[in-house]
Amino acid sequence: MTTLGAAFSSLERRSADCAGEAWRNYCKRGDSRQRVVADFLIGTHASLQADRLLTRDHLRNETAWGRYRREVARRAENPTFSDHGRVI
Repeated sequence: MTTLGAAFSSLERRSADCAGEAWRNYCKRGDSRQRVVADFLIGTHASLQADRLLTRDHLRNETAWGRYRREVARRAENPTFSDHGRVI
């Protein structure tokens, strides 16, 4: 994370409250469930506490949360894997 210039940021109470309210409104609409509560926690954190969100699902996040900068990740054509199976 240091190499990327990123830092850990825990979820603040206001973000959790906003996510809960958004989830409640989503459930009240009665649409088919396409999202899980974690989507709302991530979206409100990015919207209220961060300056951008790294995602591979740009369409879903774009329709749900439009107030932050999205960085769409692309898969490497020839990823290199570490001993732990993670792409490096």
